[in-house]
Amino acid sequence: MNLASAQALRGAPVWTRSGVEVGALEDLELDVDTGKLHHIQVRHGGWLKLVGVSHITVPWAQIIELTPQKVIIADAFVRELEVASSPLGSPIVPSSV
Repeated sequence: MNLASAQALRGAPVWTRSGVEVGALEDLELDVDTGKLHHIQVRHGGWLKLVGVSHITVPWAQIIELTPQKVIIADAFVRELEVASSPLGSPIVPSSV
């Protein structure tokens, strides 16, 4: 069994599987009835800029790896967020400036 406290996980960098920095783990929420992790809250960082949003909620099903050193989430989840937050309904891509 591999255990980590919530305090140890806070601040861990959050990346997509393909290596895009999303932000840092801010908080996590547990289902008190089952004791299972329900989702994590991520504070934005890196190039992911969602209009008017400073935190995103990542459901457990989208978390690939969760350690005090890093959190890896599914690329598809970030793409869905980008499309949903874009005023034109198209993905937000990082600028090369």
